Amino acid sequence: FLPAASLISFKISDDQTLVNDKISVVLNGTTYTTANGLTVTGTGGTRTATLGGLVRNTSYIAVAKVTDSENANTSVTTYFDTFDESSLVVEVEDFNFAYGQFFDNPSPIAENTGPATGSYPNQIGTLDVDYSDTRGDFRDVLYRPDDHVRMQHSLDVPRAKYVAAGGSAATVYDYDVGDIVANEWLNYTRTFAAGSYQVYLRESVVNIPQVQADLELVTSAPTQFEQTVKKLGSFSASTSGYQFRNIPLTDALGQNKVILRLAGTTTLRLRQASSEPGDGAIYQNYLIFIPVADPGLERPTVESVSPLAGSVVTTVGPLISALILNRDTTVKAGSVVLSVNGNAVTATVKHSQSSTMVSYNLPINTPTAAPVTVSLVYQDSLNVAQTSSWSFTLNYQVLSESKRVAGTGAQPGFNARLVQAPLGSGLENSLQRADAQLAANSSIPVFVSNEFTADVLNFSDRTETDQGNFARDLMVPGLDPDVNGGDNFAVEMSAYLYFPVGVHRLGVRSDDGYKFTVGTSLTDNTTLPLAFHNGGPADERFEFVVNQSGLYPVRMVWYEAGGSAHFELYSEDRVSGERVLVNDEFVANSIKAYRSIAGLPAQVEAFTSSNVAGPYTQDSAAIVDSAAGTVTLAADADVKFIRLRLSNAPGTITLKSTQTTPQGKVVLRYQLTN
Repeated sequence: FLPAASLISFKISDDQTLVNDKISVVLNGTTYTTANGLTVTGTGGTRTATLGGLVRNTSYIAVAKVTDSENANTSVTTYFDTFDESSLVVEVEDFNFAYGQFFDNPSPIAENTGPATGSYPNQIGTLDVDYSDTRGDFRDVLYRPDDHVRMQHSLDVPRAKYVAAGGSAATVYDYDVGDIVANEWLNYTRTFAAGSYQVYLRESVVNIPQVQADLELVTSAPTQFEQTVKKLGSFSASTSGYQFRNIPLTDALGQNKVILRLAGTTTLRLRQASSEPGDGAIYQNYLIFIPVADPGLERPTVESVSPLAGSVVTTVGPLISALILNRDTTVKAGSVVLSVNGNAVTATVKHSQSSTMVSYNLPINTPTAAPVTVSLVYQDSLNVAQTSSWSFTLNYQVLSESKRVAGTGAQPGFNARLVQAPLGSGLENSLQRADAQLAANSSIPVFVSNEFTADVLNFSDRTETDQGNFARDLMVPGLDPDVNGGDNFAVEMSAYLYFPVGVHRLGVRSDDGYKFTVGTSLTDNTTLPLAFHNGGPADERFEFVVNQSGLYPVRMVWYEAGGSAHFELYSEDRVSGERVLVNDEFVANSIKAYRSIAGLPAQVEAFTSSNVAGPYTQDSAAIVDSAAGTVTLAADADVKFIRLRLSNAPGTITLKSTQTTPQGKVVLRYQLTN
């Protein structure tokens, strides 16, 4: 919100004499030097560069560039805007409430006050009318504690209206909406002065290559359930870290800005098209509507594509699709050509009065770890040709045949172990904590540790309700919420899963996070997971290819920090979408799980650490003699802590003796019992 009269200014220092014509500023793609408007002052190795001429209501990217006398280059990028303070701003946290109620020009008030007329704090939204959110709890909802939408005090730069209202000293805060899951949405009703608008979403994207949110027009009553919508455009953003950017409303490819014609009371919907991964974050602060000139004749525009441009796709044979929306002109029938990697393909094209849908299934034998470029060409009703192109990377998982275990499955079901900390421990909501809690000799206090078996994985921390996709949830054996609550626990689950040759899709619905690993044994915790979610609730599916049928060792971790808890592991038919719990004995085509392998000798593995609390790593040089019941390791440290673990079969290891040999070896003698 800088005045257009502001100057861009930066200072350069070097140990050599600088040359003015080697200093430049690239402003929104245009390069400025001393020849066309850049002012440079100073002498020797110190210079100050200044550029004016900014335009009102513009979002800018400025790159300052310098080349020194030794041809070394350096540059600094900054982002800012000259948006007018009087422009209509809609805070992302100020969504509708009480069946479509809203305020124009709301006033910020102190946290934990309200509800008050003209302000949104403590107003209560109606689920599936005013907003839709996947969470079942009310954590991290400081601004509107009776809604499920998670927020935080904004990480963005303070804005004038919050400072004027007293700022943090008066507990008046700006907020970011986060913990975002695809298809969640928020409705905003406002009164617009008749005109044309360019829209920006203020957003921060952490550790995610590409994300998308869509802006939709609610075309039915915003006070009712089952509203109808029309897509208007997309906000496509890339990684920015914890720095916020102005993301313009564009077509689905980010190639053309979309101008909206708005007038009077209008309800818009911000729908999430991307989910936060376990190791990333999306923070959304506000929408701003900038008045612009009418765009004139508007031709059809590509308003959604799948997969997203720049995305990494982990599904096998994904559906490539594009939705073209008609505007002042329409898509001409018979003119659509879709090409993949330079080759025209036979796509399905469906025209309607308002749009054209183009779709094509990529063959499942398309190599993984390969870029895919898509080109879409069509003509409009005035015979004007339009071309849109985008690329994504195909990177699906293939199970290594080396992980396959020979033999026949025995003891159907899963091995599992629960570890719970004492009530009120307030453990971290992360996979790292879960692994540390499950580790032997963990430094985390233990209230209960319980080993058990299960036919299927369909757990809850409560007995009175079913959570997730499947009924008949089981209470986690060993968990007693009435005695120690239902929080601060971790569960590890393992089995040999039988996968036939082909493409498989598994799903996990969990609260909180999870990881799913196909390793070298049931106790392998060093192989990278096939899928994981670090943080809050997850409802995710993942695909992989199996080239050799057989039994594969699988280890899973599920953990809970606070609130409700549940876990489901299921398969999903890639065509019908039918979901079946893994190892459901009542469904013939369920994926089978076994706790052990018939005739397979128990395998002992050795892990070592220099600290009793870990971390422990597998000692690949350890010699295990299962016939003699010994493990031999090098005595190559003054202090070495050793952990033995059993894989492939259930049982218990009992340490019988420890001996140090003259050859500098440590020999552990053990006994196995079932």
